[in-house]
Amino acid sequence: MTKKTLRRSAKVEDRKATPKARKRKPSQGGIEEQEKKKARAHGSFDTEWWLNREVVEATKERESAEKREAACTSSQLSEQQFLQTPPGKKIFAEELAARERRQHCAERAKLPADDPNSPKPHMRKSFMKLHTTSKMGLGIMTTGAGPRNSAEQRQFRADLIKAHGAKVGKELWCPILGQFFPHDEIVAGHLFPYGHSKANMDGIFGKDASLDMFSARNGILLHENIEAVFDIGKLALIPHIPGKPDWTSEAIHEWLSSEPREYQVKILDPKWTSLKKSVIDGSTLTFGDLDGRQLQFRTPFRPAARYVYYHFCEQVLRSAWPHNETRSPAEAAEVLEKEYGKPYWGTPGKYVTENMLLAFVEEIGHNPKPLLNDDDSPLESADLSTPPGEDDDEEDDDDNDSPLRSAAQRVKGRNRRAAPPSILDVEMRPQKVAEAPDSEPGK
Repeated sequence: MTKKTLRRSAKVEDRKATPKARKRKPSQGGIEEQEKKKARAHGSFDTEWWLNREVVEATKERESAEKREAACTSSQLSEQQFLQTPPGKKIFAEELAARERRQHCAERAKLPADDPNSPKPHMRKSFMKLHTTSKMGLGIMTTGAGPRNSAEQRQFRADLIKAHGAKVGKELWCPILGQFFPHDEIVAGHLFPYGHSKANMDGIFGKDASLDMFSARNGILLHENIEAVFDIGKLALIPHIPGKPDWTSEAIHEWLSSEPREYQVKILDPKWTSLKKSVIDGSTLTFGDLDGRQLQFRTPFRPAARYVYYHFCEQVLRSAWPHNETRSPAEAAEVLEKEYGKPYWGTPGKYVTENMLLAFVEEIGHNPKPLLNDDDSPLESADLSTPPGEDDDEEDDDDNDSPLRSAAQRVKGRNRRAAPPSILDVEMRPQKVAEAPDSEPGK
């Protein structure tokens, strides 16, 4: 299956039924249809959306209770006796499930972004809607980040190859598939896409974060068939924490403290029609087999956790929005419910709450507090290293004990003005790599 075929089938799948849904005439008096219409999100899965979902789930809970009472009366059994029968157990399970969903929606309606005491709540809500609904905020489709600099892309690819020790002969390594492929089948992919613009990168991660747009910290080498589906909401990368399927703050803290940090693939859409398709023509490995698969790196270098986390957030939202657009808000809620309450696992630091990254954390329902309350956390300093190809014999003036040394200072040099700390981490530097960077242009 070619790269173009994968992308085309994925786009067709995401658009399936959407045009028809838009052409349907709304029913004149159907309560269910009206509730579905109100339950559709408009630019953000915000408080209003979750409150509407709560109304829908409350209706389902009430209907299940009425169904239980009617069935109990019809059976001529006591309620306790009826609930022990198979029909009674089934109806009661439906009622409990609806109640749990209603309670979850009520909890999600209390979004931090709507707390007047939360820093810059209106800015995050506005930013989230603009980010979701348009390229740059005005909906003018002829604008965007502008043409990509081919020289920067080539250097980006070369830096990734060197950092990951990915080249042997004329072949390059794919960490997801764990094997070598011809160099023209491997793509240098961005975690924070270039199309989102450098300005938005600064807005999300902090001033001068855009210096990392073409850094190896913001990328990963992928086989072209993986890259074709990497940004469509079907799969993403998450921390690999063996033996701890239920993530706790302690488990994430331990993972963030580890060197190097390991990742695995997570399939976000269990109904993806390509799950049984082979990743590579002639291979028995399917896309479904990638779920839980640990990435295999050839050096200790890893992409920055904050960019991997951002990519994950974006893919979760990409997975949720098609359901909303095809009038299946319950399925959109189900996607988000899976993430609710889980700990934030990007790089800790004040930059999270000071910039728009917090909007994405809140949108998918993650909890950043356990890892961000400790301002003296050593996890920030654990991310510091010199990017590939830079000298590491510079003297650090008075910043040796600082948890974060700015990316601007490392890139521009000691003699230039440094950006404020708490901007950007640099993940672990790779060990010596014998292979020279590939000179082939990236795709």
